[in-house]
Amino acid sequence: MGVLSSVVGMVMVLLGAYFFTLFGWMLPYGLGLAGGAMLYVTVKEMIPEIYRKEENEILITLGFFMGPMSCCSLTQCSVRGFDQVSCCSPFL
Repeated sequence: MGVLSSVVGMVMVLLGAYFFTLFGWMLPYGLGLAGGAMLYVTVKEMIPEIYRKEENEILITLGFFMGPMSCCSLTQCSVRGFDQVSCCSPFL
């Protein structure tokens, strides 16, 4: 029965490869969505200690995500220089 799960996996790999030959422009969005979902699962399920008091789960989750975003912004500012207008956004 373990072989059947491998066959299904291979079929889905081929289907995904064909899909992204047609819709290759969607690849960055799909990877971003997958990365965000993985971060959310990591925060919510694998680090349950931060939700013990259950005061405000949305605020805790947003605070956890703002840490890497602020580090990314500061890295871009240090690379580009603080005098440029676009250094406040890591995606410009």
